[in-house]
Amino acid sequence: MPKKIYINPGHGSWGPNDRPCATIPYPMLPGTGRPDTCGFYESNTNLWKALELARRLQADGYTVRLSRYRNGPYPYVAGAQNAEDYNRPLSEICEEVESWGGDMFISIHSNAASDGALVNYPLFLYRGPDSENCVPGSKAMCQAVWPYLVECMKSGLEFQNYYNNSTNIRGDWDFYHSHSVNSNGYDGYLGVLKHGTPGFLSEGYFHTYQPARHRALNPDYCYQEGLRYYRGIVSYFGTPADRKGYIMGVVKDRSQTMDGYNYYNYKEGMHDTYLPVNGATVRLRNADGEFMGLYTVDKKYNGIYAFYDLLPGTYYLDLQADGYTTQQGTTNKIIVKANSTTYPVLYMTKGTSTPFETVDGTVTVTVAGKGIVKIGDDEMHEGTGKSKVTPGEQAVFTFIPEEGSYLGKVVMDGVDVTKYVKSNTLTVEKVSSNIKLQVTFEKTMYTMTLTVGRGGCAVVQDTILNMALHKYPVAHGDDLLIKPRPFGGYDIKDLKIDKVSVLGDIRDSVYTLPDVTRTHRVDVTFQVAAGINNVGTAPLRVLYEDGLISVSGAKPGNMISVTDMSGKVIFRSRATDTDCAVRVSSTGVYIVRVGKMSFKLMVK
Repeated sequence: MPKKIYINPGHGSWGPNDRPCATIPYPMLPGTGRPDTCGFYESNTNLWKALELARRLQADGYTVRLSRYRNGPYPYVAGAQNAEDYNRPLSEICEEVESWGGDMFISIHSNAASDGALVNYPLFLYRGPDSENCVPGSKAMCQAVWPYLVECMKSGLEFQNYYNNSTNIRGDWDFYHSHSVNSNGYDGYLGVLKHGTPGFLSEGYFHTYQPARHRALNPDYCYQEGLRYYRGIVSYFGTPADRKGYIMGVVKDRSQTMDGYNYYNYKEGMHDTYLPVNGATVRLRNADGEFMGLYTVDKKYNGIYAFYDLLPGTYYLDLQADGYTTQQGTTNKIIVKANSTTYPVLYMTKGTSTPFETVDGTVTVTVAGKGIVKIGDDEMHEGTGKSKVTPGEQAVFTFIPEEGSYLGKVVMDGVDVTKYVKSNTLTVEKVSSNIKLQVTFEKTMYTMTLTVGRGGCAVVQDTILNMALHKYPVAHGDDLLIKPRPFGGYDIKDLKIDKVSVLGDIRDSVYTLPDVTRTHRVDVTFQVAAGINNVGTAPLRVLYEDGLISVSGAKPGNMISVTDMSGKVIFRSRATDTDCAVRVSSTGVYIVRVGKMSFKLMVK
């Protein structure tokens, strides 16, 4: 059975209790005393971490549930009915965790001291005293995940001032010097841990260390924290480790410091001393110099860039930014390892910016069906082919269905982008990575109108159609196979295509309409088979009326039987008089035998 992981992204709204903090791009607004919703709130950052953790676990076959999947509402109005829609009561979350019965629980947060304090380190809290966990397995989970979470701090990308060579894993009883029992009998301090599922609450870093919260404005910084939780959870449960590697780093000015900037008290001696290069372009190349990705640093004073899902090996990072000397070639050599992130801190020097030397990107196109994918002058037909695109430039993909086909689906790098195709054209405004494109052309479908009359059915392809008006789809170029099948006592009267009889073209009971290229009308009719007698001749007469098969003129002692066309006996008895009546409830053809004489009788 797959393991079940419950993830609680702490907080959930954009209110005063969601840890709003000012940053350079998003200061406190006069009207609310809080930043814009794009600014720093734990609601945002915790959710980004949780979503990446969930995505990774689900890809590995884990069953995952989150306490929330979005933030809101906007605007936040204290006291409004919907103000805390996503900031759920901790008791409610605990009840959900308890009833779901998962194998692990994790609550994701960041910590706080006084704002601007030079304090930064992680903290894991489980329910119970320091000496032991109340829910077996909780402390072991903390110990398994800790080495992966602190990977970023140990690399030097993130400032850490305590627990550099030890862990900070605590029981909530002793950490808070208090605990109480809830209505379900669970004893603890943290409300979100008062349930029976093993797990812990993580404070990944201190958002009051101001450079760190600027980094957290970049979703990739938060995704990487989620990725580190994923590695630890996979390690704890013993499932296969990630075979891919990752890069996340920062681009900094080599000489200009952050002195004089608000909301940016930094630790001396750290790269946080220096100005992040807003808007820098980072190009990734592999050991052979081939293009692997392009990342544009945001303008939120964090310098973050990131590259994902890389094969282990050697890579090079090229840098370009207005007002700085371009770096390319083999200057910034990076080693990527499986199941790990490399954290390069790169510095740029003021100078003349020049464009990168051209290194083409690759588009791998897989085409299924009848159509053409056009990229520049290249045309890709059914199968797999490659073309070139220019990193940082626009790329246009044109889809040309052949006659009788239409564009069905376009998948780019595993994501369905069909809805972005306009007039059979998909535009990528700025190429930032090599592209894998899967294009499916479908056959045009034509709707056949089929009428099947009384007395039989029609087998169309492999589908049995009984008496009724039917709509049947047939793909362009396919053959339409029609097999009229009369019931017992009936013959085929006619088969018409678009009101023209094709009865004489039936071969081996099947009519074939080849190479369908439009809609058609099909009519299948049946008639009572020859030799069926509804009335016998004197002196012996057999007839049907008002639900009764009547026999008159029989000789006493004659055996009289009534069977349907399948051979099922409806009636069998010797005549005691010259007249006999048998009630039947179903329409169809019946065989009536009187002595040595037989009759076919149609019951309508």
